[in-house]
Amino acid sequence: MDIGRRKVILQQYTDEMARIMGVSIGQVNFEDWDYPPNRLGFYSHGGSTRYDLPERTAWVNPSSFDPANDGQDRQPSFEAVMSVVRHEVRHAYQHSILDDAVSFPQQ
Repeated sequence: MDIGRRKVILQQYTDEMARIMGVSIGQVNFEDWDYPPNRLGFYSHGGSTRYDLPERTAWVNPSSFDPANDGQDRQPSFEAVMSVVRHEVRHAYQHSILDDAVSFPQQ
């Protein structure tokens, strides 16, 4: 499966996880960043003017899901990257509860 298809699947997966958890999350961002190469992803809830990050965005290290890297050079598999996306959506869930614990949907 090529990188373009993997991006589509990860975005659909993120959208479905967010729907199930009752949170709002934007596009998954696949741009490179200046973090350690072993960092697979992170979540930006409130955005950041320091790093020019949009609100409610999951970031995935693009080199971590390149099919050419699967299982090579200690690169994670695509399944591991999907696990990273689940982890970042859970951060969206946690932040959403903290934003409004009284009216956040009970699940």
